[in-house]
Amino acid sequence: MKRVVIIGAGPCGLVALKEMLDGGHEAILFERSATLGGAFASAAMYPNLHLTISNWAMAFSDFPDSERLCYPLAEDYLRYLQRYAHHFDLERQISYSSELEEQTTLSMQADALIVATGANQVANHMPSGLSRFGGQILHSSEYGDCFKREVAEKGLRVLVVGCGESGADISAELGELSPNVTVYEVQQIAANKTQDFPANGFLEAATTNRMSAGQNVYAMCEALHEKKIEVQVCLTISARKQTCEFHMLDGTAQQRDFDAVVLCTGYRTEFPWIQLENFNPNPRSWFLHCFPEDLGHCLFFGGIPVMTEMLSRYIALLLHGERVLPLDYAAQARRDEEAEREYYFMNPNLSSLVDYNAFLESVARRLLWVATAAGFFLFENGLLLKWWFYPHWAIWYRQRGPGAVPTLPGAVLQRVNLWKATHITLGFVLLVLWSVPTFYAQRLPYVVLTALRLNFSKAWGGLLRPKLFALHGTQWRVSDLFLP
Repeated sequence: MKRVVIIGAGPCGLVALKEMLDGGHEAILFERSATLGGAFASAAMYPNLHLTISNWAMAFSDFPDSERLCYPLAEDYLRYLQRYAHHFDLERQISYSSELEEQTTLSMQADALIVATGANQVANHMPSGLSRFGGQILHSSEYGDCFKREVAEKGLRVLVVGCGESGADISAELGELSPNVTVYEVQQIAANKTQDFPANGFLEAATTNRMSAGQNVYAMCEALHEKKIEVQVCLTISARKQTCEFHMLDGTAQQRDFDAVVLCTGYRTEFPWIQLENFNPNPRSWFLHCFPEDLGHCLFFGGIPVMTEMLSRYIALLLHGERVLPLDYAAQARRDEEAEREYYFMNPNLSSLVDYNAFLESVARRLLWVATAAGFFLFENGLLLKWWFYPHWAIWYRQRGPGAVPTLPGAVLQRVNLWKATHITLGFVLLVLWSVPTFYAQRLPYVVLTALRLNFSKAWGGLLRPKLFALHGTQWRVSDLFLP
């Protein structure tokens, strides 16, 4: 048994605590605020925030969400975390309001430290071109009802900077309050509150199902379609007083006046309190984005809830000596970093980004947990189709191995009837007929090239290498040629 200290009571810290206790370790969690939930309980979560993956995809594998399948509000997910902590009696191991003041020292002996302080730590800097803007400027973490009322009452001209998830949600709301808002949206919010979507219609079904994980999809927003918003796509922006100048792709410039700017530019991760020699704070330099070089035996990081659950199981076994890190894990991390930089070239600064399928499979195989459809009756309630085309939910990894609950995956999947919860169209049928043979055919040239030790043209393997094996060092097995 090892003594483990965990920092942060957000979703990653909570699941790390639960897995350490399940693994027989002594664990204590420190949280600087007075409540659990991390960013989901803080001002970083703006009103009416909807998650872009379903509640089932956000749920941990041994505690499925009992609610209907939907895109949850942030407050819904916070309630799920509260239920999770209560169910596993985690709060007895949490020390709240633990932020230390300057010149204060707390000494503690521990065998391992898990850092689960999340990616939403420090707001990114304002774009330099807006430094001379004379109107109101606020970050999405400061966005709230007070500002919305001001926009509605005064009809403020608002510029939303950033086209990510927060930019989509916030601009969609503001587009209903003022006719002078720049908007980019990625999902329909209103319908989600009342309408049941098919299980294969959720965003993660397109991006994480085993057959079409390589496809990129997007949806044009309702607000843009109804011309409630305006979109500006430009190279750079500059401002003076309340006038912003957009420098367009064709070399021209357009000027617009704004009363306020909302920065949906995200956050950056910083660890000023970790003062260790040669520590590299860039997540891509860590093996599996968790194990820093030379410190992988005692310092671990968690970043994305479902991934952190898998990693925490791995860490619990590592601390018991039942698993060992690869001797060359630092070298593997450098190879993965090169592959990720090539693959995620459009997001060079989003260093915490991972490929959902490849990452989960990589960690699971290191734990000897292999999620396959072979353990099920393949045609029971269309289970084989669910395995291939439904989202890559975490519950698939409770079939076997340490901590298995064999009856749990089947029980959860029975809640989505294939014929009632699947949008079966001609396009879906064609996808099935095309992708099933392609799924296996793509593996053959990869196996041949690998066996002949031929180099791929890119670090991530290019189109000749299945994405499952291109990122995060997923270990290939002969069974991948024939098992679902």
